[in-house]
Formats: sequence, structure tokens, C-alpha cells
Amino acid sequence: MSTRWSGLLGWSAAILVLLGLALAIVWPAPIDSSKLPGVYHASDLPLSHWSSALTIKQAFARGDIPLWNDHYGGGRPLSGDPLAALWYPPTQLLRLFSVRNYLLLTMMDHLLLAGIGMLLLARFAFGLPKLPALFAAVAWQATPRLVAHLGAGHLTMVQAVAWLPWVALTAWLTVRHPGRWAPALTACLAMLVLAGHPQITYYGLLMLAGVCAWLVIQRCRVAGRGDALRSAAGLFAAGGIAALIASVHLLPMLEFTSHSTREGAVGTTDATTVWPALKALAGFWIPSGVPHEAMFDPGRAVMVLALIGLVVAARRIVLPLLLGLAIVFGLAIGVDSPVFKIARHILPELASFRGVARVWFLGLLGIAILAGFGVAAILRRVDNASPTVARVLGVIGLVALAGNLVWTTHHLTNVADIGPFITPDDAELGIAAAADGGRIYGAQRNVRQPVAVALGLETLDGQDPLLIETHVRLMSQAGDYRWKGYELSVPPFQVYEPDYSTYQYPDPDPQLLALLGVTVVASWFPIDNPDLQEIAYVDNTHIYRIALDSTPARLYRPLVEGEPLRRSGMQRLDTSINVLSRESERSVFTWTTTEEGWLILGWPSYPGWHAELDGRRVTVETVDGALPAIWSPRGTHRLEWVYDPTSVRLGAALSIIGLVLVLCWTAAILWPFKRVRRQMHPSPTRRLADNRVGE
Repeated sequence: MSTRWSGLLGWSAAILVLLGLALAIVWPAPIDSSKLPGVYHASDLPLSHWSSALTIKQAFARGDIPLWNDHYGGGRPLSGDPLAALWYPPTQLLRLFSVRNYLLLTMMDHLLLAGIGMLLLARFAFGLPKLPALFAAVAWQATPRLVAHLGAGHLTMVQAVAWLPWVALTAWLTVRHPGRWAPALTACLAMLVLAGHPQITYYGLLMLAGVCAWLVIQRCRVAGRGDALRSAAGLFAAGGIAALIASVHLLPMLEFTSHSTREGAVGTTDATTVWPALKALAGFWIPSGVPHEAMFDPGRAVMVLALIGLVVAARRIVLPLLLGLAIVFGLAIGVDSPVFKIARHILPELASFRGVARVWFLGLLGIAILAGFGVAAILRRVDNASPTVARVLGVIGLVALAGNLVWTTHHLTNVADIGPFITPDDAELGIAAAADGGRIYGAQRNVRQPVAVALGLETLDGQDPLLIETHVRLMSQAGDYRWKGYELSVPPFQVYEPDYSTYQYPDPDPQLLALLGVTVVASWFPIDNPDLQEIAYVDNTHIYRIALDSTPARLYRPLVEGEPLRRSGMQRLDTSINVLSRESERSVFTWTTTEEGWLILGWPSYPGWHAELDGRRVTVETVDGALPAIWSPRGTHRLEWVYDPTSVRLGAALSIIGLVLVLCWTAAILWPFKRVRRQMHPSPTRRLADNRVGE
């Protein structure tokens, strides 16, 4: 058999091993259509990812691209929601698969992607033989922290983490051959950003900066300043074009973040000491209510192999890895670490993330590489005595390592039946029937988000890491509760969960809820209010109808000219507002009035929404800084309330420019063929410099 075919078979076998490992991690979901990993009551998977995926799939079925999600949280920009990953290319699989199959396929694909990326990184960038490189790939693909976050339903985190070895690999290639490999780095960086987890993206960019700085310095030392400058130029060009390609995601996301409760309200307070973290690194878990956030353990077998690799690997390999591990470890143990204190002065945004220990993914990447070196050293010793024994020992060891990682982490995957989390119960069906197309407010989030999407409901309560700040502030008035700071839920957990000492008995404001278009209020506990009429009691849930006009558009007499618009003191005009259509991104109203006034709409004020009065774009003011208001002259009018965000249009234009640039660059590499041959076969001097930098 030729060397070429032997090599292809070897790579095919390695990929099959990684595919089998991905199947084992999510087992038995591949053979049981009712099950998925990451399914439990507090998981992000049914709460956010299933809900967003179903919303996107419904829009795809209509031939639309969904930009706004009106099913929960009072409405949110789907185009800027990182957890939705609307613009991430694999999301297009929703056009072909059911939501359940799409989610499972996405998990498995990215586990496999992570493994293959590490295999190539270890094999080519670090020069490991194929079998030790496969050990490194297994150690990374099944690392307990990644499996635990998969089990927590952190789908976009898994997606982003899978791209980390690819970014490192293409950065190494770009430093060696910037003209040839910069487009590949561009693609990997763009995918890292579009994958939908800003925190992992940020850590990935930190890794990229460190790797590139080290490689460019080495390039300068070995090949001269000119080559180093060309490498740096290729890296900067790749980063800039990647930012352009990802603009359709970045611009709406940055806009959403700036108008959310997260802006300026979140800062890391995570802290642990060195000794507990070192014990966790050795496999002794840190007690935590969220174990996936306190995991440092790469697996004891992997740790032993990494320590062997640390001892035997060449200094040029060990020193940068050891330095990187020390820095990442110092960041991961939190705010009390001297490393973190220094870093936050250089990078202030570093302290704006929750769960700072997630940066340890970068440490686990380095440990997997060192484990590969440990395996290479062991097999090299055995191979000197008997090559056959070395191969057999390698295969047995690989199977043992993969089996050990799967066995010790399978309880973290939370593979369970998804049905109970997405199927409407009797109370939710009763609430939906009572709403009859109107909006819903649950005093305790009484309609689950996947159910709201499935039934086509609009709820003003909800949970997500990003919620519109004006809506959260408005709902604290509508729900008659007070809570300051970052809020993950409307109402906050501390308000609606009776187990909290800050729990407040529900006392919603029907007047304000009616202005927001709410027709039904649901609560676990009875509410005594004359404007709320109880119409049903189902499964310990009281269902009330608001005995007021709940049209989400009302006309009010103007206040004194020049003063800020406030609801207090405004008098409602006796004008009927007709709702011609209500869609997630477009609503149409008509009315006839003999008095001029302000038409107030029951949506939170947010960029991208605009009003067209009688076919002409008009200025939108805000009432109490929260509700949109449009000036209405006397007469008969038609208003279209439309979501058409500039951030998406500008982002899409920049993304197209970026795609054109990278495609042109790729075409220039591939044509003419002679140019490719010259790049593939550089001069002896250049080849010697490349080999020395790559060592």
C-alpha cells in the first residue's frame, strides 16, 4: 500500500475514533429520539436554545429571517441575541432538521470539530506523531469542563470552544505563510465570533494575541524583521476581515448589550485560593452549586500524562506552554489573584464577565498538548524495545483514556427526556386559551419559554442573560416589585421564588399591564384586585383576565409643551384604536380623532423600531423614558410600527464586504497554479527558517 493511502487511512481512523467519542459522550441520545444532553430544570438548553431555535425554524418555514423574538421577556432582538446565534452558518441546519435533531447534531458536530482541531494542532504545530496527537485530541474533546458545560445546556459555549484549537492552528500557519493561510485564520476567527458566546470569544482573542506575539517574535529572531512584519501584517489583515465578516452579528449584539441590564451592572466576584484550585486540578472537586463553573480537572490520567510531557518535552515547547498555563491559572482563580488584579488594569473588560474560571478552557488546551507529549515519550521508550508492543500499547491506552473520560463525566451530561420541558401542561393551555391572542404576564413566569414559542404566545415575563433595560424597569412597576442591579429574569428569582428572603407577594398593576397589551395575568397565589377577574384555577395556577381595555396602543392628550412625557397626569382620549395586524416585526393601527395627542405604544423603547404615520416616517418620543410615543394630529390615520434595525443592515453590508475580500484573497492564492506551487515549495533558505520557527 502506498504511503499516501496509508496516511489517508490513518487520518480516517483517527476521525472515526473522535466520532465514536462524540457519540459516547451524548449517549443514548443518538438512538433515543426523545432524549438530549443538557436537559434539566435550570438548563439553558430548553430555556433559551430550544426556544430560539424553534423561533428561527418557524421563521425559516415562512421564508423569513427572524430579527425580533416577541414570545418572552416582552420582546427581544433575536438578531443581536448571542444565545440564538442566528448568523452562525450551522444554524441554517434548522431548515433541514427538527429542533431536537438540530440541537443533537450541533452538539456532536462541535465535539468532533474540537477533537479534529486539536488533532491537527498537535500534529502539525507541535510536531507530535499521529497517535500521541490523537491522545491530545481525545483529552481535549472529552475534557470534563467541556462535557459539564454541554450538560448545563451551554450550547453556544461548546460551539465557541470547539474553534479554539482551529484559531491557534491557523494563527501558527499564518505566521509561517501569511499570504497563503491568512484567509483560513479569517474564517476561523469569524466562526469563533459568530458561534455566539462573547466570553469564550474574548478569551480566544486573548489566546490569539499571546500566541501571535510569541510566534512573531520567534519569526523575527529566526527569519528577520522583514518576514516578521509580513507575518504581523497577515495576522492583522485576517483579524480585520474576520471582524467585517462577523459584523452582522457584532453590531446588533453590541447594540443589544448596551441597552440591556447587563451593561455596567455585571462584574466578576468569583474568587478561590490557590490550594483549592490545585486540588481541583488534581481531581478533587470544589464544592459548588454549579459544578461546571468550578471544574479545573482535566482528568487524572490526562494530568499524569501532562506532567510527564512537562518533564520530557523540549524547552522551546515547555516554556511558552508553562508561561501560558500560569497566566491562565492566575486569571481563573478570580479577583483575589495578583495576576487578575494586574490584568484587569490592562484589560478592564476582563472583569465584566461572570464565571471567570471559564478562561481555564485555555489552560485545558495546553494540558491536552502536554499530555500528547507525555504519550509520545512513553511510546518512544517502548518503541525502542518493540515497535509492535508500542503500537498495541498505544491503542489500548487510547481506548482506556477515552473510556475513562466518558465514564467519569457521563453523569455531567444530563441526558434526559426533553418532552416534559417543551410540552404544554394544563395550566399553560388554560392560560393560552384565556389570552386569546393577547399578551400574558406571569407573576412567577407561569408559561415556560419553549411553550410560549410553540403556542405562539407573547409573555412579558421571561429569563435570559440579556434583557432590555427599559422593559425590566417598566415591569418592576407593572409587577409592583423593586429590584436593583443585574436581572437575569423578569420578575427576578429573588422576587417570585418564595424560598428567597426577598420574596414579595404579587400585586401587579392592571392599568399599566393593560397599556402593555396584557389580557391575562397568571399567578401561583391569589391576587386581590377589582380589575382582575379570576376565570380559572388550573394546576395550582390562578388565571385572571384584566377587566380593562388592553389594546397596546392608546391616545392621550398632550401635556405642557417642552416638558418630558410622563404617564402620570396624562389623560386618555376616548378614541378607539383599531389593530389591523399584529406580527413580531410589524403592527398596523388605524384611528380617527377630533383632538391631537400622543399615541403611546405598549412596547419597550428599543433602537430599530420606527413609526410610519400615513406612509411617512415620523419622530418617535418616549414616555417615562420607556414607552414609544408618536404625535397624532386630528383626523384619520394609519400607523405602521416596524422593526428594521440599522445595526443589522449596516452589519450585513460590512459582512458582505468582508466575504468578498476573503474570497478574492482565496482566489488570488488558488490562481494561477504556479503561484501556489511556489508557495508550497519555498526556497531552501525560507524552508529552513520555517522549520526553525515551527520547532
